[in-house]
Amino acid sequence: MKTRYLLLVISALSLPVAAMAQSSATEQVVVYGPLSGSGVGLQPGMVAAQVQSLSSAQIEVLHGTTLLDSLDARVAGVSLSDTQGNAIFQNVRYHGFEASPLQGNAQGLAVYQNGIRLNEAFGDTVNWDAIPSAAIDRTDVWSSNPVFGLNALGGAVNLIMKDGFRWQGATASVQGGAYG
Repeated sequence: MKTRYLLLVISALSLPVAAMAQSSATEQVVVYGPLSGSGVGLQPGMVAAQVQSLSSAQIEVLHGTTLLDSLDARVAGVSLSDTQGNAIFQNVRYHGFEASPLQGNAQGLAVYQNGIRLNEAFGDTVNWDAIPSAAIDRTDVWSSNPVFGLNALGGAVNLIMKDGFRWQGATASVQGGAYG
């Protein structure tokens, strides 16, 4: 009787080990990134969505006050609306869907910064004034794509920020003026 239980226990313990050894030898996980700049992934032309990218140089050329000015001037399909009379609190509309800092607007654009969602948990609002334009390395505007989740009906704005590993250098600007 004891040997029977001992054989049952040994066989029960050896089954998961054998299954793990067999599954790790046969399965292979391949991860495809949406952008070619990541080193691994597909070319933007091979993704089933429209992708429009702005580099940091394209953002800085306009000398706009915010990132929103560059999106409005350079990305097809983006328009701004100023409902409160404040240039910082503008609504970004892309293909009929909005990302707004104001509660009560129907939000349909997801905003990501280095893969982390910036939309607030309550109401999906986006605080555009909290995003430093000088720290942005690249901005990608995606049309609707299920990769970005259910709340990204109209698309997503993905901000890739500068860091000390890929971007090294310094910038300075000087302004002057005379009054009278």
